[in-house]
Amino acid sequence: MSSKKSRYASIRKWTGKQDGQSPGFKELIIAVNAYEAAIRELQELKASLKAKIEQRKTAYDAMDATYKLAKLNSKRAPVPDETPGKAGSTKKADKRAAKTK
Repeated sequence: MSSKKSRYASIRKWTGKQDGQSPGFKELIIAVNAYEAAIRELQELKASLKAKIEQRKTAYDAMDATYKLAKLNSKRAPVPDETPGKAGSTKKADKRAAKTK
């Protein structure tokens, strides 16, 4: 009995009828059309949100790849200073050379 009552309550909600008034056929069709329009609107919203989520996932993946690449580059051995005539020299070697002069 309660489900029947709630069903009628929802019909009254969509048709705008008060308790004790039964909706007519036209009003029921209007209510069904409004209900279907609301469902379509929600489906469009759902599709839009899915597209936004996918777009953000792509952006996140790109940022993650950039971060991982930067982290990998920071772990590499430092490139020695390359000045003309001193190919492959390092700071320690430069200090030793300065002391011997």
